[in-house]
Amino acid sequence: EVPPITTDDEHNAVYEKGNKLISPYMRLLDRDAKVTEETKRKLLHGIECHRAVIEYNPRNWASYWMIGKAYQALGDSQNANAAFKGAYHIQKENPDVARELASSYMELGMGDEAAAVAKHAIAVDPDDAGLYANLALAYLIAGKNDLAIESIDKSLEMNPKDQISLAVKKVTEEVASGVRAKPKTIRDLEK
Repeated sequence: EVPPITTDDEHNAVYEKGNKLISPYMRLLDRDAKVTEETKRKLLHGIECHRAVIEYNPRNWASYWMIGKAYQALGDSQNANAAFKGAYHIQKENPDVARELASSYMELGMGDEAAAVAKHAIAVDPDDAGLYANLALAYLIAGKNDLAIESIDKSLEMNPKDQISLAVKKVTEEVASGVRAKPKTIRDLEK
């Protein structure tokens, strides 16, 4: 149980404590941490810390984002999505916030919602080829194969050697040609 925060110094200390509890277990591109009972305890305590921060400072979008990353590590897609929505509601101009929200929609099989957020991320940072790859994945989940192909082609036009985009291109072509079934969620694409 985290006591209520009453000062900016307490806010900063609890924020940092929450980050230290969550950061080692965040799902990142090259890392998907195994969740043990100890990991779960740390992640839940980190969530409590960040909830206390938000109670004190409701505009702290980064705490919402960290809560989302903790729930993502716990495999709780619904709560991760709710937290990422909170971050996005406050901070729409950070493409990483939009990227995580779009990914959480894809985990829930909500391709159209993911595509809308991914398009916004591109509007914020049109030079990030990875955002076009994310948009392609969202379109695949939404069943919009032609738009998925357009998006992944744009990504590869910007960064022709990007291994992730090349993998997304292969999957997109497989889905569009019927070799691979339409994915319902992002996890279907990892098979």
